[in-house]
Amino acid sequence: MLSVNSETPVRWTPNWALIPEEELIAIQAAGLEVKFWMEVLARTGDTVMTDFLRGVDELYVDQFYPEYTVEDHESSSQYYFHAHSDREAEYGHFHAYIMPSGLPEGMRAPKPAPAGEHEDAFATHCHLVAISMADGGLPASLFTINHWSSQEACYTREQVAELLSLFDVNHAAPSWPSNRWLTSMLRFFRPQILELLRMRHAVLTQRAVENPGVEPEADEEVEVTSQIPIDVDAQLIDVTREINRRQAGSKAGPLLNTECELPAQMQA
Repeated sequence: MLSVNSETPVRWTPNWALIPEEELIAIQAAGLEVKFWMEVLARTGDTVMTDFLRGVDELYVDQFYPEYTVEDHESSSQYYFHAHSDREAEYGHFHAYIMPSGLPEGMRAPKPAPAGEHEDAFATHCHLVAISMADGGLPASLFTINHWSSQEACYTREQVAELLSLFDVNHAAPSWPSNRWLTSMLRFFRPQILELLRMRHAVLTQRAVENPGVEPEADEEVEVTSQIPIDVDAQLIDVTREINRRQAGSKAGPLLNTECELPAQMQA
């Protein structure tokens, strides 16, 4: 998998003080659910990966897991896991999509898909983000890919941001913990995903200037368009501290725990 950035990606931290309180609380709630599933699985020595791949004896590169992807037809959400032989630093990664059936009425991309066969090249599935997993089963980073690689229409940042809110896998196959964990990950790291989309737009805009004869979205020299390392614990602490700071300033109610303990209704 080729990347436009040969340097090691750096962790990007949102300016939490600029995020509205309602959104901040929603991000914290998603983070608590992410931690909840990770801790529940850890009690039996499992991780999201071991639970998701339960029954898989050997992981083959460039193969979808599960074979026909995970799909929630009520929300039109879709995801799958796979690994590449040329990415030694990761165990593999999840790709999350919204299927064409989930597009809001009238939504069409300003540019068609540069690859693939589609009924309507301006209204295809939409790749939201990929989650890179480390060998130990923990999430390591988020990244975006170029449109040719995902064979999707060239949706704008604003359109992808709207579709990101729709992702929700709410059934038990192949793994209820993995489905809910991944759904919560996209909500918890929404600020980073929006920043990744901004970074992708900047990369492709610059690529168009450097290679005027090639459509940047179809440029196979560019596959990974942006990447940000992530840390679940660090982000949850940062969000909680910001909520505490605001509540201390307004003297509205008891402070939240900066140790990020799970609420009682989520404790198993």
